[in-house]
Amino acid sequence: EAFGDDAGQDSVFDVAATTGSFVGVGDGVTITLQALVDITVSNNFNLATATGNTNVSLLLQAGDDIHVNAIVTASGTGALTLSADDNGPDGTGDINIGAAGGLTTAGQAINLTGKTLSIAAGGTINSGSGAITISPSQASTVGLGAGAGTLNITDAEFDAITTSGLLTIGGSNATSFTVDTLSVPASVSGTVALTATGAGGSIIFSGGASSTPGALTLTAKDGVTLNQSLTTGGTTSINSDSNADASGDFTVGNTRTLNTSGNSLSITADDVVLTGTGALNSGVGSVTLIPSTSQAVGIGTANAATFVVLDAELDNITTSGTLTIGSSNASSVVVDNVTSPTGITGTFAIISAGAISFLNNASAFTAGLSLTAGNTISQTFGISGTTLTAKTKKDGGAAITLDSADNNFTTISLSSRNAAD
Repeated sequence: EAFGDDAGQDSVFDVAATTGSFVGVGDGVTITLQALVDITVSNNFNLATATGNTNVSLLLQAGDDIHVNAIVTASGTGALTLSADDNGPDGTGDINIGAAGGLTTAGQAINLTGKTLSIAAGGTINSGSGAITISPSQASTVGLGAGAGTLNITDAEFDAITTSGLLTIGGSNATSFTVDTLSVPASVSGTVALTATGAGGSIIFSGGASSTPGALTLTAKDGVTLNQSLTTGGTTSINSDSNADASGDFTVGNTRTLNTSGNSLSITADDVVLTGTGALNSGVGSVTLIPSTSQAVGIGTANAATFVVLDAELDNITTSGTLTIGSSNASSVVVDNVTSPTGITGTFAIISAGAISFLNNASAFTAGLSLTAGNTISQTFGISGTTLTAKTKKDGGAAITLDSADNNFTTISLSSRNAAD
């Protein structure tokens, strides 16, 4: 049934076995139903029962709303895709899951697009191990938990979702996220991915603290800000400058903490800002801080760098894993006045595509120090820690000059090697 079929009329389909409208639809086929206005599912629609075949998918496309007032079930490799506000879009099409409604697959994808998503108490979305994607149909804000947004998913609505696969919310139409007092339930045990890659895309955590039981991925074009604490239960990956235009900082507000419950944390940003006592805590997990564009990196003191992790900010990082600052995007790194950050008890690793320099003031590290440079490694003031590993990677090699009488390490390993090594 296409948008142009039976214009101005209502179409009713029988989903019964043997005698229904879909008997004989082949294995692996996608049933596509389109309506200029609304689509309503009033009776349980089991695709395998209605067609006599497994692995059948369903695509519903409505110019306005889609109302799911009964259970829609896909078996085998069958996926479910619902697209409201599809004929335009003009901002008038919602997906509504009623109290007796539900969407279920056998570990396959469920894709939902509309102005907003509403799940009544008793309604369910269950993809098993399959991915679930929820996207706004046009440029709009997204609110999660108590957060306000045109596309809004409340804490209670999250409780209606079950997946051990990837749950993605947002996309290229999401202009901003506001997350407030969101507690993602244990039924969502896979990675939660929030994506704000629309115009001016940003992600802000505010109001009450939020948490997720598994991994979390945050992607925004123009900044990720934690004005409230966030706890995750798995690998946490954040890119606050996804279009690499040097406009997306990652910021943790004063007294707030990002805690990954002992899992690894990776942050890519134009700059990392830990305001006041704003903190990162990965426990035994590693922490990696990466500049989003090619730029100078300052550690300890700014020294005219644009990606800066100040000494006071280092004091707000807790990890017994490896802390890595820099990457191939670090055009150079200057280290100045690092004063033994006690929360960093694992290796402190610095990576630069260019030179690494220790300038102006001595620097002290609580544990081991690992240096990897694309050019020279040098110092004008002393450095100390437990172990030192330094290597340069440049065609023909590059000099390592660490000759201060104030250096203090128990073990030192130095190497200068070719780029191909």
